[in-house]
Amino acid sequence: MSKIVSLILFIFAMSWTWIQFKTPDSMNTEVHAAVQSRLQILIEDTIKNKRPNITNLKFLKMYSEKIDDNKIRAYFSYEFEDPSENTKQRFTGDAILSRGLSEDPTVKKWILQKVKTGQETIEFTDGLAITPDPEPTSDSTSLSTTEPPTENK
Repeated sequence: MSKIVSLILFIFAMSWTWIQFKTPDSMNTEVHAAVQSRLQILIEDTIKNKRPNITNLKFLKMYSEKIDDNKIRAYFSYEFEDPSENTKQRFTGDAILSRGLSEDPTVKKWILQKVKTGQETIEFTDGLAITPDPEPTSDSTSLSTTEPPTENK
């Protein structure tokens, strides 16, 4: 009797896993590609509107992952050059998008809920020279080689 129950459970488990692998995912690669493409365009437009003098804007990374059936997290990394400051700046960040209701059921609508940029890297094109000032003044911004005053007790 236990062999029959074990066989039935085994067949049930095999058929359940087969069905899980064969059912189409509700969020396929086309969805991820479309979200990444639109997010990249949105980031480009925002940067160009806020900083019109930048050049060589390029995306280094852009990928996304499914959080659940209605949410996606997209990761991105981009860099650009700012000729007015002689710098190359690099940013990384992520965004969370949730599926929204659309009037047209064939159109998938995604709502940008949160964008977070972290880790900023600034590379100076010409370099920045910093020299110690042997006689610091109160309004000086250069480095000082003198020791800070100590408190006597």
